Amino acid sequence: MDIQRLISMANQIGDFYESYPDQ
Repeated sequence: MDIQRLISMANQIGDFYESYPDQ
């Protein structure tokens, strides 16, 4: 598995969760 790809995936997930409204 490519580490750079893993990092970019984690960044996308992090952005998604940060923009997700808290409940």
